[in-house]
Amino acid sequence: MRTDFYTIPGETIEQQLEIETLYSRRLEDHYDLVYNLLVNPTKIFLSEGERAFIIATLTTMLFRAPRWIEGHNQAIAEYLAAYYKQCVLLGVDGSFLGKFYFDHRQETLSEVVARFDLFIKRDQHYDMLELALQLQQQKLKDSAISVIKLQAGSCQLLCSDNPVIVVAADEHNHPLNSDADILLPLDGKHLLYLHAHVKQSTPYINRQLLTGDQARMRCLSVNWRQYHNAAKQLLGSRVGLEHYLQRHGLLNQPVNQHRKQEALYNDELAIGIYKELGVL
Repeated sequence: MRTDFYTIPGETIEQQLEIETLYSRRLEDHYDLVYNLLVNPTKIFLSEGERAFIIATLTTMLFRAPRWIEGHNQAIAEYLAAYYKQCVLLGVDGSFLGKFYFDHRQETLSEVVARFDLFIKRDQHYDMLELALQLQQQKLKDSAISVIKLQAGSCQLLCSDNPVIVVAADEHNHPLNSDADILLPLDGKHLLYLHAHVKQSTPYINRQLLTGDQARMRCLSVNWRQYHNAAKQLLGSRVGLEHYLQRHGLLNQPVNQHRKQEALYNDELAIGIYKELGVL
């Protein structure tokens, strides 16, 4: 298990924990405030500051998860492996971006990759933070906040170690896709959505209560995304985990792609598909 994910090179503990401290002050210290705003059923209208705070928390959490950096590291490692092999065949030293150098006669490939990981770590974390700030500014322009409460019996919302989900109709589920919605399970019953391209003259939380098949379908759909979005861990109550895992195999049955696309924004069609799969 990696325990140094948010530490960066530095001479002092304070310097090494610079990113961790920034995230803590920006996110963890205020999460309870954001959560209480969102799950309070009497809270409808938001100040501009409250809306900005909710969006900032969500976008920061998206890039807080290790997934994006680990994906970038994997791509770099694959490139370095191919480049290292080429340097060995040609009998030359290697350089990367004009700043990172290696001699294949002195270092193994794994040593080169480990050293490069350390070399780019600080810049990489700041790049991710910059992306989070860019996404925040983008979402502040035209997005709407909604909270859905589910009354779905033993089907309870699960969470993962990569909990913020990006959902786009074109399936380009990348954080910087301006057409994508963003969602986050707040607890076993509450689901936060940030809808793209919705302008509001007065900021407010659109609240919705789902029951019956609609609630169970939405719950299973989100849990399926959490399962496939997880790096290593799926979290939830025992009842919620058992309910989902009993249906996981059925949910992975193939579905016609056209129907699957239409069901993204058509609950009636989605419920029909889920009944065909045998999970409702």
